[in-house]
Amino acid sequence: MDAMEEQKRIAAEEAKEKERERERERKKKEAEEQAKKDLEVAQRQAAAIEAERKRKREAAQELITSMLDQSVEPVPKPEVAAEDKAIDGEAARLERKAKLLKQAEELRQQQEQLKQKKAEEEVARRQRMRERRAARAADVAVVLD
Repeated sequence: MDAMEEQKRIAAEEAKEKERERERERKKKEAEEQAKKDLEVAQRQAAAIEAERKRKREAAQELITSMLDQSVEPVPKPEVAAEDKAIDGEAARLERKAKLLKQAEELRQQQEQLKQKKAEEEVARRQRMRERRAARAADVAVVLD
């Protein structure tokens, strides 16, 4: 009777452990997906800013060329310079954000690997305990026979 209860208890523990493992895997996948989405958004924003910067550079170059064609000395507009500076600042901010997201993802992966290793060690420890209990139960059964 006790052996059946012990088996039921062990089976319940194993079921709980499997459920916890599934939950960990689900959370891990969700975190990876979110990190990928964040990285993609940051990359798209950086690409858009770079495209805008390129467009403005080309427009400025065209303006300079047209002014030179008219034999007029080009005068940089302070508004364009301020916009370029703002765009450069935004691009740098997005690049830093992308770098931080990447570092956070690497750290999260390291932590997940550590958790996985601990979980595997715990499963192995529980298996050893079960084997010891089974060996003791077998020894007791041999002694009782």
